[in-house]
Amino acid sequence: DDVCIEQVELRDESLLDHARSNNTADGGSQQSSSSNNNKISIRQSQQSALHLQLLRQLLSSESNVPSTPETVFNALSHFSSLSDLTTALDLLAIAVDLERYWIQDVTNGSENYTDFHSRSVTLCQEKMEAVIKEQAEVQHNEEEFVAMQNPYVDLLRNKIQFHTQIMNAYNLLHKFESESYSDVDDEDDMMNDPNTNQDDHGGAAAGAMMGAPRSKWAEEATAWIDTYEITNKEPNIMVQSPPPPSSSNQILSFSKFAKACMLVAATSSSNQNKVESAMDDCRKKKRPKLMIGLCDSTKDRVAVLVHVFKPLKKDIFVFKVVNSVFDNLGITKDYARLQVYFGEWFMTLPAKEAAQSSLFDMWCPILRWLQDMITSAFDEQDKLNKDNETTTQNSTSAQNALLTSASQLQSLQTFCSEADDLPRAFLLAVVCREAVFIATKRPEARTYGKVLSKVAVQPWDTLLRKLRVCLLLSNRLAYEETPLGPCPISVSNIDSQDLFSIFEWVARDELYASHKQDEIVNLEDACRNSFQSFHPSLKEGDVPKRWKALHRPARSKNGSERASRLILSDMENQAGPLLLYFSEFNCPVELAAHRALLLGGKWGQKPASLHLIKDAVSALRVLEAGEATVDERARSIAAAVRMEIWQSRIRPVYRALLFGFHDVPELSEEIFFPLCQDNGWLRGLAKVAADILMLIERTAASTAVVSDSASVHKPNDNDHHHGMMDHVDEEGFAKVNKVAPSDEENDLTTTTPWPPVTQDITLTNLLKRSRPIETSALEIHQGIICAAQFTNDLSTLSLCVPHDVFMHHSLSIKMNNAPSSSTTYQTDFLNRALDKKASMTKGLVDHFDLGNVEKLGRTWGIPPRNIRSRFILAMYRAGKDAMVDELTNASSTGSSAATTTTPSSIHNSNNTLLDTEEFIEQGLEIACMRLQTTILMLKKVKRFRSIIGMLDADTCQFVKEQSEIGIRAQEQRKKEQQEQQHVYYSPEEQRQQSEEDDTTKKQPPSLSATHELIMKLLRMSSSSSGGAAYSEKAQALSVLSGALLNAVLEEEKKKDLMMGNK
Repeated sequence: DDVCIEQVELRDESLLDHARSNNTADGGSQQSSSSNNNKISIRQSQQSALHLQLLRQLLSSESNVPSTPETVFNALSHFSSLSDLTTALDLLAIAVDLERYWIQDVTNGSENYTDFHSRSVTLCQEKMEAVIKEQAEVQHNEEEFVAMQNPYVDLLRNKIQFHTQIMNAYNLLHKFESESYSDVDDEDDMMNDPNTNQDDHGGAAAGAMMGAPRSKWAEEATAWIDTYEITNKEPNIMVQSPPPPSSSNQILSFSKFAKACMLVAATSSSNQNKVESAMDDCRKKKRPKLMIGLCDSTKDRVAVLVHVFKPLKKDIFVFKVVNSVFDNLGITKDYARLQVYFGEWFMTLPAKEAAQSSLFDMWCPILRWLQDMITSAFDEQDKLNKDNETTTQNSTSAQNALLTSASQLQSLQTFCSEADDLPRAFLLAVVCREAVFIATKRPEARTYGKVLSKVAVQPWDTLLRKLRVCLLLSNRLAYEETPLGPCPISVSNIDSQDLFSIFEWVARDELYASHKQDEIVNLEDACRNSFQSFHPSLKEGDVPKRWKALHRPARSKNGSERASRLILSDMENQAGPLLLYFSEFNCPVELAAHRALLLGGKWGQKPASLHLIKDAVSALRVLEAGEATVDERARSIAAAVRMEIWQSRIRPVYRALLFGFHDVPELSEEIFFPLCQDNGWLRGLAKVAADILMLIERTAASTAVVSDSASVHKPNDNDHHHGMMDHVDEEGFAKVNKVAPSDEENDLTTTTPWPPVTQDITLTNLLKRSRPIETSALEIHQGIICAAQFTNDLSTLSLCVPHDVFMHHSLSIKMNNAPSSSTTYQTDFLNRALDKKASMTKGLVDHFDLGNVEKLGRTWGIPPRNIRSRFILAMYRAGKDAMVDELTNASSTGSSAATTTTPSSIHNSNNTLLDTEEFIEQGLEIACMRLQTTILMLKKVKRFRSIIGMLDADTCQFVKEQSEIGIRAQEQRKKEQQEQQHVYYSPEEQRQQSEEDDTTKKQPPSLSATHELIMKLLRMSSSSSGGAAYSEKAQALSVLSGALLNAVLEEEKKKDLMMGNK
């Protein structure tokens, strides 16, 4: 170490020579007394910096400089700067490697590291006194006056005081831990001794774990711990695991303890006034203790607290070691800080160990420590009140003056309300309540009732009931795969009212019972009228029979069995639904809205399960059912929820289908792309999308104006029976009391249940985001969804639609839904879509079947009459005349509501629902093709040849020419259809269409059906100005078809007569 110091001095000389040469080169030979002083100051500062650098190297674990305690102490002895001595003390206190070397050095005997640190503090004290004495001689003043004028003296003085206090605190803790571990080693040796009777030791320990809890609250606390342990054993349960094992199994090192204390001393300002006052006292030689807290880092602080509070886990004779440690730190009277420290330590204990240490033993150190704190706080306040003479006898103000926040452990109340480790928070609250109750008994007797234990524990009773509710919710909803909210469940988080939705939690519980909305509605009605309902947050929930019902398993192996059992009254083996305990949240509108949102969210996680989104639509229909009898609030919520399902679930999928997944970052291409190749999945999704848009259309007007108060239903007094005092039967369930409660009964039972019914945060946000719906945009989207059902490749549809569809809030953007003309892509797509719809139609068709298709055509600039005409013609080409006869008659009369027609009505119609010219022209072509086929078939029969020869030649030639034209057009359509068959038809649909084509070839439409078609065309051409050009041709074809029909009928009569004669 001497060599190192010499090297430092040589480096100092070289630095001074270098500085001197620079000064000579720059300033020449001019020197003054001020420059000499500056040089001396520079040299001293450089020497101080080098000494401090050497100390850092000696204490560093990455340095190659040899280091021993003696070399470190010798390096410290060369320090002359008071500020460097202050820094050096901090470095020595947290020197982990030096302390490890000290522990490993067996030559130290029983000496510990604090002895070495004490020597260092003494050395700093001596150096400080020497500097003060030297400056006093120079200035010819008193030493204390010189010390007060030098800020570095004051700083070092407080630093010495600081390190003295933490050393004293650590020595107490170290002594306890050393003796405690020595006792543990002796016990281990005795347990391992084969001659020792195990029952004398292990049996006694096991017996201590047995026994009954001290109070009813303690009994409930242990029950919740057992319930959570059972829950944790189940697979896939998302509940909090116990805290990891702490480092309390090892003796706390001084460096770790000092580091935790020093951080707050350097950064904390919470006790700045007290620290400044202490510094003033130091100047006056009062030297009170500094207030030293632990660091702001919870992790580092808890690592020390597990050692500081370890005496509370022992017996009643050593628990005061904790107070002695805090007394040396100067924070014995800082009750708020101590309560927070105690709460943080208590949360690190295993649940069973914490319960056994605090709820069963009659001489509980934990309880006793809290009692002493409460008593001390009460005595201080009582003395203060007497000094100020502010107490008045038998007054409420006197009670409030005596019951301070410290005496009621208010900081621990806040800690428990903010804790998300609910079982331990409940356990801690039980211990604190008991401590407050016991500690205030003596002041109650001494003040003759000015301080009431019942009043003192009332906040804790309220908190415990709130924690009971949190435990119920957490335990019941532990099986949910999705998060319950942005933060863990705690009393303070629920009280904030902007983090959670209680309606959502109740809806989650309902969905576990069943996804069938009618069953859920029946469940809500049953719970609304059930006498088993009670509020866990009120005093009525303190009955053991009731709170034990909350611990029953809520999850059976057979979910469907639970759905039926929930409505029944048998609840011996299974907990009832949450609606029994949150009756004020039994609001059908809010619950149905949340069920729809939850089901939509579940489908978003499992998009292959279309039944989930279908169940969400069913929940949306429940909202629709209530709109006729509920006010504007329900309609506004229904509209907002429907829009949310559309915006977040359906819209992104169709945006990706039409324009690619790169435009929809919220969807996973890996998950949705394979589903988009499944035609069955796409058809199911299209039906769901159409249903949602239909529901949005019904409530579009409700999104225009929304009030903030429309987000929650506020039930009146008739919604549930808890406005009056409930009696409890022998089974522990409520019976409605028709009589108002007496004054003795009117205690805490009439308080408002917790949590209160307020504005639902989820629905409120949805209502704020709501925008009015544009009818034009809604029609365009409905048409696209309809068109999507006619194709298997939506990329072809993307060429037909505007690029701004299915964007965010696209339903609120005004769009052109009535263009003057359509594009080629749109016309071709619509024609193929109509052909597919015609080929897939199996039954009678009315005007409702074409509603969405006509709406799509209108948005593309194609009039509905053209669409209806093309569809009916496609049906006639497919030979499905009987399926569209009623639609044709109704359309030809100009009224879509007509189902039957008369000749007079047809002739007087203006034919506004069909494109007359196109329909007659294409219809005559179809009739000619059928007639040509019939003529060719009849020519093969000898007895019909004479009749064929009597037909009008010009008409037959016209039929032949039109038939050839129609056949060429039909072949062209089939060719195009085959090229695009994979786009518009699935493999199953292709097979089905092929079978129908074969059937049509084998069995062409009857001659009577053809004649009826021609007669319809004739009537339409006669009654319409646009069809006059086709009237003559239709007349000729009607004569030709009539002649053929009569001939065939006559031949059939003759054949029947001949068969009858035989």
